[in-house]
Amino acid sequence: MNTAAVQRRVVATVRAAGGDHPEVAASVLAVRGTSGLAPDAFARRAGVHPDVLRRAEAGEICRDQLPGPLRRMVPPA
Repeated sequence: MNTAAVQRRVVATVRAAGGDHPEVAASVLAVRGTSGLAPDAFARRAGVHPDVLRRAEAGEICRDQLPGPLRRMVPPA
């Protein structure tokens, strides 16, 4: 699987849906996808509220505003 191509498609999809931070969304989705966990289980493991995870995956939160545990999982741009 070409992960770079998948990343680009996620960025494009989130951007088209109006997300302000599509690169963050793609990174968060990639980290969660690698874990194999459903959103609520991943949020618990990451120590964040599920709504924060959902907002991050929708591109609504910039990396600097992510809670510490989740921010550490997302590489800087």
